[in-house]
Parts: sequence; structure tokens; C-alpha cells
Amino acid sequence: MTHLFLAAAMALVVVSAQAQPADAAPPTRADAAAERSRIAAARQAEAARYEQQQASCYARFAVSDCHLANRAHQRALLDLLRRQELAINAAERQQKGAEQLERILGKLPRPEGSAPTP
Repeated sequence: MTHLFLAAAMALVVVSAQAQPADAAPPTRADAAAERSRIAAARQAEAARYEQQQASCYARFAVSDCHLANRAHQRALLDLLRRQELAINAAERQQKGAEQLERILGKLPRPEGSAPTP
């Protein structure tokens, strides 16, 4: 049962990561906040799964192997979530940089006869 839950959770994380094309419009602040909350929820779900699996490891004969497998799974999932978070941060930095550049260019004096940029 827990393996089924684990597989479903991993599939959900992978599908949501792949569902966002790289050439899509930059995320809005609301999109970034929603994505961050999704990542936080996935981290909390993984923490709960990890604790439950660690407790179930003690019912098995090979406790160390179980713990190692559980930690490896946790690291893989948390690394995936971290990469998604870094991508969101990079997109936000790029968007803020573009906004700052637009503000700076808007303050520069324009030569006479030139039309303002939209």
C-alpha cells in the first residue's frame, strides 16, 4: 500500500515538473507563490511518508537496508523539489531584472525626435 502511495506521489511530482514547458511565459508572482506552496506541501507529504516508512522499517529484519532505501528515496524527491524551486527563483530573478531594466530605460533622457518605447 505504501509503495503504491509512493509511486503515485513521485509520478505527481514528475508530471507537474514536466507539464511546464521551458518556453512558456514567465510566471507571475501569484503563479510562483502557488508553485512554492505546492512544493512546500510536497515536502511536508514526503516528511510524513519518510517518518512512516522509518517506523515501518523496524518491523523488518533488514532495518539498515530499509533505512538506506528510505533515505535514498527522500533525497531523490527533495532534490527534484529543490531543482523546481531553483527554477522558480531563476525565473523570478530574470523577471525582476527585466522590470528593473525597463524602469532604468524609462528614466533615461530621450534624444529629440525619438518616439517613446511602449
